[in-house]
Amino acid sequence: MAKHKHTPSERPIKPWPGFPLYAHPSGQWAKKIRGKTQYFGTDAEAAFKLYQGQKDDLEAGRTPKTPDDYRLTVKDMVNLCLTMKDSKLQSGELQLRTYKEYKRCGRRLLRVLGREWLVEHLTPTDFLKLRRDMTKTLKSLTSVKADIRKMKVFFNFAYKEGYIEGPVKTGEAFKSPSTAALRREREQKPKRMFQAEQIRAMLAAAKPQMKAMILLGINCAFGNTDCALLPKNRLDLKGGWGRFTRPKTGVRRHCPLWPETVDALEVVLAQEESKHPEYKNRVFIVDKRKPAANHIDDGRRVSKYFRLLLDSIGVPEDSPNFYALRHTFVTIALQTRDREAIRAITGHGPNSGDMLNTYNEAETAVAGRRNGVVLRRSTPRSAEPGRLDRRVVRANRPLADGGGVVEKKVARLD
Repeated sequence: MAKHKHTPSERPIKPWPGFPLYAHPSGQWAKKIRGKTQYFGTDAEAAFKLYQGQKDDLEAGRTPKTPDDYRLTVKDMVNLCLTMKDSKLQSGELQLRTYKEYKRCGRRLLRVLGREWLVEHLTPTDFLKLRRDMTKTLKSLTSVKADIRKMKVFFNFAYKEGYIEGPVKTGEAFKSPSTAALRREREQKPKRMFQAEQIRAMLAAAKPQMKAMILLGINCAFGNTDCALLPKNRLDLKGGWGRFTRPKTGVRRHCPLWPETVDALEVVLAQEESKHPEYKNRVFIVDKRKPAANHIDDGRRVSKYFRLLLDSIGVPEDSPNFYALRHTFVTIALQTRDREAIRAITGHGPNSGDMLNTYNEAETAVAGRRNGVVLRRSTPRSAEPGRLDRRVVRANRPLADGGGVVEKKVARLD
């Protein structure tokens, strides 16, 4: 968590010559061991005692043993768990977006439960207070469910790592919303789907990078983060394919690119690449001359630019967001009844539940036809065993002026 930085005049003075710790800008006594800064608290005498007890373990690269009288506080629990998550982030096991969400949940735990409160003293009443705080800022039960799951990770970590003797009793109030409640909420919300004429209007008004993102959204079911992280070397524009593993799930995807999508991507790739090494292989960067901090680095920035586009063409504030392009794709594509081919494009794993039904915004097949986009499955081509079976799907495209029927190949994994 962020710490207050003290000026040099505010930093404490070493209590005696040869004191092995130094005063860190955060106000704590610290020492760099094996290339990593270790913190020992703000009280010099207590910090020295803790350092002496942990020195051998730290210098040997081991996790230091906790004192017998140590009792875990909410602050220590959050920081220890985030340290573990940071190691997974560095190794590539965790996405930056997910790590930021854990940090956000950690900040809420500190604010609501109290930084110095002992974890073992938490009661269901504390979690009722936490749940009420969540409903003040989170807009949906889906968001509440996601944050409850992430917050429980902190407490499960504390128990599994042996910092507390038993599981924390969170009580009935901190249970995830029921499936029925989530379903009712979803039914009450507007459909997350765009009409064909809306997509045409977006494409007509969009700048090159946003135009390419919109086409990837409706052509390949790309979400915000997919566009933000898309590398150049995962596009085969000559062959008309996008093969980009979905960042959220790690599932491989194979998407046949429309001619319009290929043309839009070629315009984007013709622009000069970023001067920042970490963005040189990114398709979407905003502007090569801007600092790296201004480049597109997560889905939230894509959402921001997309909202500005919708405002410019007069789309209401309560309209669907960028992710609705993915819902639109799945809703129409499901009319082919070829779920394996759709999963090959969307990146939904076989064990992820029936997410295609979750994304389906049409009550019947007729509802999809009213949107001016219809996919019809034709007779599949034969395929050699173990090879990729390509099916021809005839689609009334929503993007070509005046409609028309175009043949495209959709990947299907046997």
